[in-house]
Parts: sequence; structure tokens; C-alpha cells
Amino acid sequence: MQRGIATVLAVLFMCALFAALFIGIGSDPGGILESLRTYHARGYLRGSAQDPFAMAQARILSLDNHLSGSLPLSNELGELNASFQFALGKNTVISGSESMLRLSNGQLYYIAKEKDLSKRAEEVIAFRDWLDGRVPFLFVYVHPGFFNGGLQLPEGYADIDRGDEMADELLAALREAGVDTMDSRTFFEDTGLTNDDLEYRTDRHWNCLAGLLATRRFAEAINERTGASLDLARLDLSRFELKTAPWPFLGSYGEKIGRNAKTETVGIYLPAYDTDLSRHTHERSGEYTDRTGPFEESVFRADLFNSQTNGVSNNSGAALGVTDGLEELVNRGDCEDLTILIVRDSFSSPICSYLSLTARRVVSIDTRWDDLTARQVFEMYEPDIVIVSLSRLMMENSELRLM
Repeated sequence: MQRGIATVLAVLFMCALFAALFIGIGSDPGGILESLRTYHARGYLRGSAQDPFAMAQARILSLDNHLSGSLPLSNELGELNASFQFALGKNTVISGSESMLRLSNGQLYYIAKEKDLSKRAEEVIAFRDWLDGRVPFLFVYVHPGFFNGGLQLPEGYADIDRGDEMADELLAALREAGVDTMDSRTFFEDTGLTNDDLEYRTDRHWNCLAGLLATRRFAEAINERTGASLDLARLDLSRFELKTAPWPFLGSYGEKIGRNAKTETVGIYLPAYDTDLSRHTHERSGEYTDRTGPFEESVFRADLFNSQTNGVSNNSGAALGVTDGLEELVNRGDCEDLTILIVRDSFSSPICSYLSLTARRVVSIDTRWDDLTARQVFEMYEPDIVIVSLSRLMMENSELRLM
């Protein structure tokens, strides 16, 4: 009986998919021809352009991506398909034009779409050259999902996902150009912690514990490069209290699976010692907001953390208040008189918040959500050190807008 029902549902789903496909083709036939052109296909090329088989594969991938985007209700169909595959126990789940992999511990991971980040390296080098040695410059590459000593990509998937290779190539290119770099894959190798301890199962981000531990690595690097004396003791885990969210958490990856993905508990670390800070934020809405007081009132966003809404709105990055555009955190207590500028994405959001416990001013910007470039922010604040800390996901999908 169950097999018969599953067969009927599968047939109905395929019929609906083909109907949507024909509607998508009919709505934009010219786009199909455009997707097959060489200049479109090159973005999907996995080998030499002189190799006819590699170019044919690139054209097929380009066509597939175009058709996926042309489907009516493509997002809804993608989520339904992903949930169906997940329920059948498949390890690789197709969601729209992307592939999501279920790792051995149940964690969800998006397979890298890009094959080359060399253009991103050029942007970082150009920004470093523009700084011209006026202040120390550090580039931190955040590699989501994997770290030395932790869970690794299953055997056989290296041909599909070039994430590790891209990280190595990008860092090698930057180092060859003399750019000072750090690699997040080295951050947790001596902690004895696992992916289950440090990352959400259903979301792309580090959890709050990983963010706090990574902050210490940042603070150590800042002290080494500036000669400052940021108080590392203020970042000791023993000096924080864990606050647990009242609602179960389902991250952005889990939302694509639906009810077949298990929710998890979100925790956030708040300092157990006296603090006095101010926070000036340029929100995504375009409005400016100001908060002052202890860390748990000025930096921590209890309204987001306590929200029942699933997804990124209540992960540790949003709850720590730095997932918007431009952010200025000022420590009004006794601390090192240092101004730090961090060009970030959501991975580095908790790091910016926790660094504010040790330095006079932490300025950060996510250029996706603000009109200012990193160069303009540097000229506004004249920091003592500049850090560009970006994840693979940001470098794959967004303009860096450093200059």
C-alpha cells in the first residue's frame, strides 16, 4: 500500500514538474539560446575551454540553471522536491539549481557552486595595495562546514565540490602577493571539539561557541600585528554565561527541507562581568538605531533571540546585532584604545561583537547591505588595523565592494 501511494505521488510530482518546465520554456525561448552561448557557459566550465566535452558539460549546466530559474513556483517546487528526497534517505538533495549534502552527522551542507575565486583574490590584493601599508591588513578566509580535525567531505565528493581546493588556491594567491592571511580551518583543530559542538545542523553558520572561540584567534592576531594589548582574559569561556533560546531553531538549510529536518536548540554566550557599550547601526531598512548600556542591552538583541521565527533571524549572528550594514561598537569602559575595522559577512558578526569587549571601537560593514564601500569606511574612521573576514559563501555569491 505504501509503495503504491509513493508511486502515485512520484508520478503526479513528475507530471507537475514537466508541465511547469514547458510553461517556463514557452515564457522565454530566447533565454534558452542565450544560456547556451559560450560567454554564459564559461561560468560553469570545469576544464579547458578547448576541451569539447568540458564545454558541452558547461553548456548543459548553464541551460539547467536557466530552466530552473524559469520554472513557475520554482522555489516552492524545489523545497517540495528536497523534502521528498530527504524523506527517502538520500544523502545528496537537489534544491532548485543547487545541491545540498547530508553529512555523516546529519549536518546539511551546500555544495560549492563556483570553481574559481581568483577574481576575488585580485579584489583583495587591490584593496591591500590601496592601503599602501598605512595600517596592518589581514585577510581571514572562513571555510564553512569543515576544519582541521573535524568532519571532512565524504570520499568521492571532491569531484563535485571544490571548496577545499578553492580555499587553498585563493590563500596561495594572496600569500604569493604578500597579503597577510588566516585560514579558519586552523581555528578549532586543538580544541577537541566536533562539528556538532561548533556548528548548526540546519544552518550554514557557526554557532555562538565557535564565534567566541574564533574571536580569541582574531584578538591574538590583532595584538601581534599592532603591538596592542587586547585583554584576552575577557574572552575566556569561563567568564560567560550561556543563555538558551526558548524556541527550537530551524536554519536556512533546514527550511528548504521542511518538517523532515530536525530542529535544534540555540544558545548564546553573554559576558558575566560588568560592561558598558554603545552601538550605532545602519539597519538594512536604511534607518539608524542607537543603543547604550551593558552588553546584554546594547549589543545583544533579545527581541531577535527570543523570536519564534525560524531561520537566520534568531541565530547568534542576528542576536548579537551585527547582521546589518554599517556597525559601530564603542566600549566606554577600561579597555585598549584601538579602532578595528572589519569587512564582514554573517560569519564574522559574533566576532565583531565579542571584540568590542576588548577594544575601544570596533567598526564593521557588510557591503551587501550598505551603500558605502570598505574604502569609504576606512577614510571615515581611520582605524588602527583593517581585517577583511569573508566566507566562501560571500565570495561566491556577492560583490565584495572593497573599493
